[in-house]
Amino acid sequence: MNTTEITVLENVELNNPIFIEALPGLGHVGKLAADYMIDEFGATKFAEIYSPTFPPQVLVKEEGIIENMYNELYYLKSVGEDNLDLIILVGNTQCLSPEGQYLACKEILEFVEQFNIDRIFTLGGMVTSPQPVENPKVFGAATCPENIELLKEANIEIRSNDGGIVGASGLFLGLGVRKGIHGS
Repeated sequence: MNTTEITVLENVELNNPIFIEALPGLGHVGKLAADYMIDEFGATKFAEIYSPTFPPQVLVKEEGIIENMYNELYYLKSVGEDNLDLIILVGNTQCLSPEGQYLACKEILEFVEQFNIDRIFTLGGMVTSPQPVENPKVFGAATCPENIELLKEANIEIRSNDGGIVGASGLFLGLGVRKGIHGS
């Protein structure tokens, strides 16, 4: 395997879906939120992603059964009062190297672009203190002023001059904005 492989399990037609990335990271915060959405709303898996940039290992699950390192794409149609379509990226790993992160994120983004995605949201955890927090908050950043306003309307605290967004969560936003796809 020399490149990221995306295996389509079901051909789907979506109406300008929002792309949501939620790969494992700090505390699995984003992944847990996305897994909840997938389960709660009954999302359908439509693609599996394997990459030579994923860790060279398998996970050993219950009763000794192994699981490959992978990412998956799920879709939801007509969600909420605005009837939005969603594509959700989850998995059990991110890429190991910075180069691998760029390559896999670029290839995944190119794949989901065929669905005419018009927004990207990335979900992840953020260390704010070495101690447990009594009153957790949701923090956000965006690619444009309009999305900052959307975050503020949702009572999300805006990050400012406090470091970067690492891994896939940052890269999908950065690569997306280079293609004219804004997000938060």
